[in-house]
Amino acid sequence: MRQLWALRERWIEADRREWQRSAMVACVIANAHRGKRRAFKLADFMPSEKKRSARAQTPEEQLAVLKGIFGPPGGRRGTKRR
Repeated sequence: MRQLWALRERWIEADRREWQRSAMVACVIANAHRGKRRAFKLADFMPSEKKRSARAQTPEEQLAVLKGIFGPPGGRRGTKRR
């Protein structure tokens, strides 16, 4: 069991390093084009280091997100097909 745990830890660390490389490239590009806004940090581009929201979405909020993505039921968004 310890070997499996050690392999898991190695995989997690390797995954974090891969994300860190990609985040560093994204951070450099974003900071080069940021204008007068605050400088981006590496953590801004690391998915595992972003803070999650304190509360979960309600079913109504989830439905609103889905409607925003897929539109209303029936597939029509107010435009007529020709």
